[in-house]
Amino acid sequence: MLAGAVRRTVAFPLFDNVAIYPVGTIVKTTMGYAIVKESEFGHTLTPTICVFGDINMNVFPRAFDVDLRNCPPDTIPHVLEDMELMPLIMKMKIDPAKFLKE
Repeated sequence: MLAGAVRRTVAFPLFDNVAIYPVGTIVKTTMGYAIVKESEFGHTLTPTICVFGDINMNVFPRAFDVDLRNCPPDTIPHVLEDMELMPLIMKMKIDPAKFLKE
């Protein structure tokens, strides 16, 4: 048990300083689909995201930013892979990158 605690103690500072969710990453959250807008050094497990669509791939009339530091740790259950991105864009008829500029 102590060995696991030591590994966790070493691993979590590393994760806080490596961009686990780089800017531009598309994620499926408990709130819907989002794009990572900002990943702050020391808080890379909890980036700021822009939620632009619901879990059924319907675009919200108005996207909204969320600082994941204020959310439960399981808010991002899935990071979209390349093969999932094109169907999402085609269904939603929107390029999520536009939310990086807003």
